[in-house]
Amino acid sequence: MVEGHAFRSFSGDESAYKLKPLSIPTTTFSKFIDTYYKDVFITNLGNCSNLPKFKRKFQLPWPRGTYNLTQCVFNGKGLPEVLPLGYYKIFFSASGDNEQPTWGFVVILQITSKFF
Repeated sequence: MVEGHAFRSFSGDESAYKLKPLSIPTTTFSKFIDTYYKDVFITNLGNCSNLPKFKRKFQLPWPRGTYNLTQCVFNGKGLPEVLPLGYYKIFFSASGDNEQPTWGFVVILQITSKFF
């Protein structure tokens, strides 16, 4: 199972983060790959990484390997058109049955204005 939750803080102060309605509800890994992974991760990171790209419906197992992301810049496709400026902390977790490990990671992003 996979899930993700996003929190936002204008200042980045740890006590100021508030839960935002940007989330990945608890879903199966295969459904996550066929939706969020293809629509957001690959759309934004596919050109700067060697992450697997699936044209058809995803079938387990996940391809083993080392995946690299090099100088990636999110273009925002698949994300809301407007995000308030500030810091975003995204918690992502994945879990399996009793024989599978539970793992996760936290990403902190800063959304800023772009001045030309």
